[in-house]
Amino acid sequence: LRLGRLRRSDFAEHVMMRRRGLPAEGVAPVSAATALQELQYIRTVLKHAFYVWDMPVSWQELDFAAEGLAKSAKRDRLPTNDELQRLTTYFYSQWSRWQQNNLIPMHLIMWLAIYTARRQDEICRLLLDDFRPESSEWLVRDVKHPQGSKGNHKWFDVRPLAMDVIDELMRPDVRSRMLKCQGIADSLVPLNAKSISAAFTRACHVLGIQDLRFHDLRHEAATRLAEDGFTPSQMQMVTLHDSWGSLQRYVNLRKRPARLEFRAAMAAAEKELSVD
Repeated sequence: LRLGRLRRSDFAEHVMMRRRGLPAEGVAPVSAATALQELQYIRTVLKHAFYVWDMPVSWQELDFAAEGLAKSAKRDRLPTNDELQRLTTYFYSQWSRWQQNNLIPMHLIMWLAIYTARRQDEICRLLLDDFRPESSEWLVRDVKHPQGSKGNHKWFDVRPLAMDVIDELMRPDVRSRMLKCQGIADSLVPLNAKSISAAFTRACHVLGIQDLRFHDLRHEAATRLAEDGFTPSQMQMVTLHDSWGSLQRYVNLRKRPARLEFRAAMAAAEKELSVD
């Protein structure tokens, strides 16, 4: 199709095709977020064609399609207290019993994600020298952005609950095991982000937890901030969302009757492990 003839239905069809994949051609399906990011790349090309090549093209149809698809792609999956406890117990058991084989303290990393709202790759790029303990701020380098992540460095607020997990990750015995994974040596979590995702997915499969992804812990993090009375602008200081619109879903959110926290989850995991 010529650029000037593209309509929103064409963009929507492209996204649906990417979501389904093309098995006959060996093209695997992609996530909704990846497919929508591709639209941003196409949008960049269209704007370049308009401003530089003087072509009669428009990206308005793409914007309409992206807005509708983004709304339909939103996930509302949150882990339950039971699922968080089961995951904590499972990961802690693996960490304690198989010291030579397990170098990833997932029982700590999952709670770090919940208390910092960081994506898995961001967790692995939190450099120790980029932490400001006096102001409780940490610099995240190359934060994900549709127009390019390189150089998009941002500071986020580190909440007190996160410090409990960070202190555990900084223990010499924990750190020495992680360093064997050969990640970024001077980062808080010197691991490979793909290993974190794989470990979480594998645990959910073993435990029979359906449709839960590591990225859902970021949604859990934002939900907890809203429950604690944070305004959208205050939430942005932690989650680093670019727009308030991304956080509107959390406004006036009703607080859940009970919420599992790291210390309670660890106490239960340690108790169960001692009984076994």
